[in-house]
Amino acid sequence: MKLKLDRMLTVATYLLLLFVAVMSCSRYNLGEEEEPEPPEPEYDKLIWYVASYGDDLNEGRDVGDALATVQETLSRILIFADEEPLGWPEHTEAEIVILDDVSLSGEPAAATIAGGLPYPRIRLRGPSMEVEEMFGPGTLRPDDSEHYVLYVENNTEEVLLGDNLIITEGKGGVYVAEAKLTIESGATITGNFAADGSGVYVGINGVVTMKDGGVISNNVASSLGGGVYVASQGTFKMDGGTIRENMALFGGGVAVGAGGTMDSHFIMKGDASITGNEADLAGGGVYVGAGKNVKFEKVDGGNIGENIAETNHGIAVALGSTDVNSPNQIARFRDEPSRTINKLYAEYVFTGEPATTLWFFNGTDVNWNN
Repeated sequence: MKLKLDRMLTVATYLLLLFVAVMSCSRYNLGEEEEPEPPEPEYDKLIWYVASYGDDLNEGRDVGDALATVQETLSRILIFADEEPLGWPEHTEAEIVILDDVSLSGEPAAATIAGGLPYPRIRLRGPSMEVEEMFGPGTLRPDDSEHYVLYVENNTEEVLLGDNLIITEGKGGVYVAEAKLTIESGATITGNFAADGSGVYVGINGVVTMKDGGVISNNVASSLGGGVYVASQGTFKMDGGTIRENMALFGGGVAVGAGGTMDSHFIMKGDASITGNEADLAGGGVYVGAGKNVKFEKVDGGNIGENIAETNHGIAVALGSTDVNSPNQIARFRDEPSRTINKLYAEYVFTGEPATTLWFFNGTDVNWNN
């Protein structure tokens, strides 16, 4: 009788544990694959055209009736919004098409989207392929070398740079703070000059995302970040695209902070590539400044290679505490006291790619999370 009772208790206990396990899995979705992100909704597009032959007295809604400036186009977009009784409908996008080579004056940039005004999502792009064959790609530049090309600040909706668009010849290509900007396929930021972040400067609470097919190239900074500079509390997400052949003192391709008190973030994944950049001192590909948090996530062929610097060709991480997260890479560490006291060298080994050196200065505290 006792043996039978013990067996019943054992079975009951087993069933209870099984029930708890099933409920736990149901509650926390254990063992299930994470659901993919939902597709982006379709946007209703309202299109305005800007051209060198345009006139700000025009309507701007047709290729032959183009406006002359981006600023007047933005004013028309706001007027259009005022005529909507309930404001912008959900999923509305204002598309500004730069039809040819447009040189503009303005403060602080040739085109400024700022001030917390009620813009919808805005896309700047070049012409369609048919128009491009006649006029070339859409090119936006300041009328002098003392201003940014595009300045985005305190803007609630996203700004996108799209196909067949070139941002060039500014004292900095794009500045983003308190706003979101996405560099999409076919957008090119090239030939700009600045002290920091010659191609893109990501300021406080700015978030810039780079997609496959976007290009940041041939920009020159006299100090930090020839291609991109990520300042304190800025975020740069490189989901794809190419940063190539840029130059700076530190961080020929990307410089992540220098001396700020708050973290700045650089996230690299997908088919992103940082290659052929040059720094006079450190970090030909990427330079990470003091007290910054940088995350590298290598997925499906991300590459940092063939960059050049006086002291380090790949990635330089300097001073302070830096958290490097590289879940899909092999890391090898070795001390090199013969060169400078407290220097620690590491190597990223990208699958199928040459090793890229990381250089940690002055005993940097490093957490490598695999």
